[in-house]
Amino acid sequence: MGRLKRWLSKRRALREAQELVARSSEGNTVDVADNDVRRLKLRIVGRGNVVRIGRLLGGGELRIDVFGDGNEIVIGDDVAVGASLAIGAGADHANFGPVHNCRIAIGRGSSFERARLLTLNSNASFAIGENCMVAFNVELYHTDAHPVYELGGDTPINRVRELRIGDHVWIGANATLLKNTHVADGSIVAWGSVVSGRFTEPNCVIAGNPARVVKRGVCWKHGDSHYIENET
Repeated sequence: MGRLKRWLSKRRALREAQELVARSSEGNTVDVADNDVRRLKLRIVGRGNVVRIGRLLGGGELRIDVFGDGNEIVIGDDVAVGASLAIGAGADHANFGPVHNCRIAIGRGSSFERARLLTLNSNASFAIGENCMVAFNVELYHTDAHPVYELGGDTPINRVRELRIGDHVWIGANATLLKNTHVADGSIVAWGSVVSGRFTEPNCVIAGNPARVVKRGVCWKHGDSHYIENET
């Protein structure tokens, strides 16, 4: 009897999650597997948006908030979420509001412990490559939120274009990556770094505030989490 109750409870929770996704996706396209729908906290305010989520790994929560029209979020297969991953395009906020035609993509095999990806600008793009590893309390803040002008001018000088993380990039805990940042393949972003600008050379360690290249010609391997003792 207890097993039957648990099964019915799971079925009820799944049905409620599916109904929530259906309500959120009215006028939009949402593609998520039934096995993952209970992990998804989805809010879409707008029309013509597309959210496609491949097979998820890990047990954490995926939260997606979209405010605006014509935005696209695509997550590849085998993306792992440890604690939580929050993705936002636009904001339900008096000073910001909806955005349009944003493109956010996460490549297959990437993993996240606890991270937030956010843009508050229309026509922005945001790409994380394949097999990346993102640690705890990482912020990818692809916006300045407010415009900045030359003194006496009225054209913003802090345009938000593209934030791009290459394949097989490791981003350490408490790192912040700001608008229009590029990080090349195989690189490591050190703990607590604040990264802004284009780092086009692959296989580098990027560290500091503001971040700079501190070591070249490095590589890292997924799953090598064991500690290596110093030689005696």
